[in-house]
Amino acid sequence: MMRLEDSGTSPEKNASGEVALVISGLGVCCPSGDVPSALLGAVATHISAAAADERFSFPVPGVEEEAAVLTAPVPQLQELKDPPLRMVMLAQTALEQALAALSDDFTWDELLVLTLVPDARTPRGLPPHALNQLRRDLSQLRPGLGRAAFRFASCEEGAVAHLQAACAELREGKRRALLFGGVDTLVDLVTCTLLARDGRIATTHNSEGRVPGEGAAYVLLQPESAATALAHLAGIGCTVEPHAGEADAKRMSGLSAAVTSSLEARSLPPAALDCVIAPHDGSLSGALEWHQTVERLFPRREGVPRNFEELLPCRSFGDLGAAALPLALVLGSARFEFTYSSVKHVMVCETGDCPQRGAVLLVSF
Repeated sequence: MMRLEDSGTSPEKNASGEVALVISGLGVCCPSGDVPSALLGAVATHISAAAADERFSFPVPGVEEEAAVLTAPVPQLQELKDPPLRMVMLAQTALEQALAALSDDFTWDELLVLTLVPDARTPRGLPPHALNQLRRDLSQLRPGLGRAAFRFASCEEGAVAHLQAACAELREGKRRALLFGGVDTLVDLVTCTLLARDGRIATTHNSEGRVPGEGAAYVLLQPESAATALAHLAGIGCTVEPHAGEADAKRMSGLSAAVTSSLEARSLPPAALDCVIAPHDGSLSGALEWHQTVERLFPRREGVPRNFEELLPCRSFGDLGAAALPLALVLGSARFEFTYSSVKHVMVCETGDCPQRGAVLLVSF
């Protein structure tokens, strides 16, 4: 099969003169299951997978009782104790679904599979031998898939920044398709203990804090002329937040700048957004940063309502780590398929403990 630029068909360009890209396939595995519409249903109706975890409890200051930690695991993985093995199962389930959008005769050499994973410096980070095993397990999902280019990247380097760089390869004709995804699990004993030690975990006694979750998600990206669109990738914005984690004491500007940048590709104002997938992880700092972002983008004016829909995956699935942005992209694409009521512009946002901030504008097909 010839490359797109050699096939006699010129790739369609967007308003900026770039090759227009679309999301043409989805894959997800999280506490709501492996169906994108179920993901949307859980988030839109505020169904929470968080529950008291009988494995972990911590003393409550000032009283004799202990409080159980709240976690949001995938029920089907209950018997698996090893975080790398859980990640393999999560990633395989999600990637297999997204691969279904590619034909059996696809030239696998022209596919890039980019997977965000936990940073190697964290307790759940995957060492080189574990990454090699993950690559082998994923490459066995389809005959010939081993010829594809597999890359793993730290989510702490900026999920949207990695997406932007990979999309540039796609637009330049270096690849014919991109599977962009992420996998993570934060429900292990070490991660929960570290969060509890820092006072950053939610318990049955105190709901303020993070709910450790887990999941995986992939989106298939292709040039618009080569695929049936589920959503158009209309704009990407990246920047750095100099005061990450200090929203309680500092003015935050990074995320609002990233959102504004992503809107510029379509010359749209913030008021054009119908839906925003908010990025915060359930932490107080994340919530305050999102509040500041809303105030910057949608300043209060008498008689001018804020009409955008707000989806908060963290309320349903907790902190998903490296899987957060890919899952939000699946969620945004699934929102377009739900037409009661319909939306046209969806903004997917990225924040976190690290300084990188990002925003991805999706437009309905």
